[in-house]
Amino acid sequence: MEKVVIGLYDKTVYSERFAEYFYNNKNNCIDFMIFTVFDKISEFVKKGKLDVLLLGQEYVDEIKNTKEIGKIIVLSEGNYVMEGEKYPVVFKYQSVENIINEVLENIADDEKIRLEENNKNPVKINTELIGVYSSDSVNLALKYGVDLAIKTAKVKKTLLVCLDQLNGLDGALRLENNMCEQFFSYEGENMTYETSYVRGMSEVIYYLNKKGSKLALKLQSIICHRGGVDCIYSVEDYRDLKYFDIEGVEEFISILSGQMEYETIIFVIGYLNETFIELMQRCDKLYFSAVQDEIDRQRFSSFEKTLMRDGLAGSLDNIMFYASEKSVID
Repeated sequence: MEKVVIGLYDKTVYSERFAEYFYNNKNNCIDFMIFTVFDKISEFVKKGKLDVLLLGQEYVDEIKNTKEIGKIIVLSEGNYVMEGEKYPVVFKYQSVENIINEVLENIADDEKIRLEENNKNPVKINTELIGVYSSDSVNLALKYGVDLAIKTAKVKKTLLVCLDQLNGLDGALRLENNMCEQFFSYEGENMTYETSYVRGMSEVIYYLNKKGSKLALKLQSIICHRGGVDCIYSVEDYRDLKYFDIEGVEEFISILSGQMEYETIIFVIGYLNETFIELMQRCDKLYFSAVQDEIDRQRFSSFEKTLMRDGLAGSLDNIMFYASEKSVID
């Protein structure tokens, strides 16, 4: 998909936050630029497109007659919309990641912002798919998946996808990173990730079932960066997982690998149905918790019988085992 071009018009040190963020976070969906002089914006839009321009309320009068800009979004001092406000508003004093995700969410369904689907020369990425499952404990699979993602992300562009029924990602990241204060601080504000709503797989499933254009942009607006890892949180409502079918899984993987260029996708699977068993077959590696006692042995035997009933006996030749306290990756 064609990249969305986002600009920031600001004459203060506030813009440095965005410069630092995009320097440290490569984004395959966005081209971002900073303008400190109005004339530079005028010059730019004469030669190329500017899909979105972010600016403070104090700069609105300067820009209001520039028609070549796709959409203007105001960075507000307060998290409210002023009466008679002409432009959409995003709260200025939050993390850059949150601002960008709100902007992407805002324009994803805006028909005026058109992005070409770049299907003529799709990027070919040999994406590794990894599944992590535990018949004994979803917590165990999540902890191992997080550990694997943190280590893999140091050498490859990696995405962790939580396909379980209840969210526990923040706690798992906190345990693995051992970074209470750093992880739960929110750019100087007294907030925690646990107390604020974070969009996740419920929104992913909704967008995939709705079809439509700009799916990569919509997915990008949902992906969070936590503890050094790109991740997608679990569903808000456990019933949403029933609507994630194999067609949706295929589309999901295609966008993440082809348009967003993830080299490794790690799925923490905490729910069994036909779709997720097919996903297990698609994975290059499938990590199961090691059998350590009679209960584990019986559970794994039950899983094998499930495969036999579905005519899939012997189809999972990608299984590797991990112990509860030991990582496979050194």
